[in-house]
Amino acid sequence: TIAVLTALVMLTAWIAQMRSPVALVAPLACAAAAAWMIPNYAKTTAFPPLHHAELDQVAHWARANTPKSAMFQFTGFGTRLEPSVFRVRAQRALYWDSKAGGQVNYSRDFSMEWAKRELDLEAGEPDAAGWRARGVDYLVSDAKKPPKADGEEVYRNARYMVFRVSR
Repeated sequence: TIAVLTALVMLTAWIAQMRSPVALVAPLACAAAAAWMIPNYAKTTAFPPLHHAELDQVAHWARANTPKSAMFQFTGFGTRLEPSVFRVRAQRALYWDSKAGGQVNYSRDFSMEWAKRELDLEAGEPDAAGWRARGVDYLVSDAKKPPKADGEEVYRNARYMVFRVSR
């Protein structure tokens, strides 16, 4: 792929020196070829695949088995994208999600609350009582790494486990 793109760039540079109408189109053709080749020929993507059966299953479980007012928190996921996909599919609130704070631009109060939650979680993962004090009802974690907080396991599949921390 790199060799083909390099050849296209060199061909474009050579055509650009010809001062013909083709010279105006060559850079655009080179860019279009690169935009097509990288994801299709080289099979390179910017993000890992997000949509998988286990994420759909945990979202479906949450939607079918928890109240609409339930608050979830993904623990140990850092800046990964699964919490955002879960939030949309389960139609349940998240306490904090690194990718979902874009609305802070529109509300000063929301931006202050979002920043407070982010700083709060940077200090460390709370215990079950700490999560309850924050209004969190359920923790979602990697099935191989349970959260530090005590709670009742209420759901598990091959990738995720869900703990209830509310009473």
